[in-house]
Amino acid sequence: MSSRPTHTPTRGPSFKINVPAGWYAIVTAISRKQYMQALEVSFDIVVPDARIFGSSFGKNNDLMKITLDNTSSLPFKEQEDAYDLEFKFYYSKAEKKNAENLVDNQELSTRIHPLRTEKTPGSFKGPDNVTYFVFVEDTPNQEANTGQYDDAVAMIYLVEKL
Repeated sequence: MSSRPTHTPTRGPSFKINVPAGWYAIVTAISRKQYMQALEVSFDIVVPDARIFGSSFGKNNDLMKITLDNTSSLPFKEQEDAYDLEFKFYYSKAEKKNAENLVDNQELSTRIHPLRTEKTPGSFKGPDNVTYFVFVEDTPNQEANTGQYDDAVAMIYLVEKL
């Protein structure tokens, strides 16, 4: 078995996953609130780059879409070298033109809670895999009658190439 993905401790609304060589990754996110939310995914594979997922103002429990092409998932093919995926979450209760405005204005969410699950080594034939679920809390103070970390959810699925 080769190395597996690892992650850094969270820093407010952000953290990084190190993707080993030979692993695929796919990122998706959902907004649970009616206000504007964004997820910026930064990476440095050939050159530094980023994609921004954004929610639709006035819609909740909906897939967030990438602002560049309006798709709901961001796939990464396997690479010859390891690389980092950095995740940073944003929100605004004011209506914004688009999610990129949240990123440009650094309207950061308060904190995140990532959970990791993985294939148990030797549990079944097939590729090794790791999944992260990232729960987002936008506001610094808990809203009445709501749970912690219930504002947005991102999922990062990583699978080793056979």
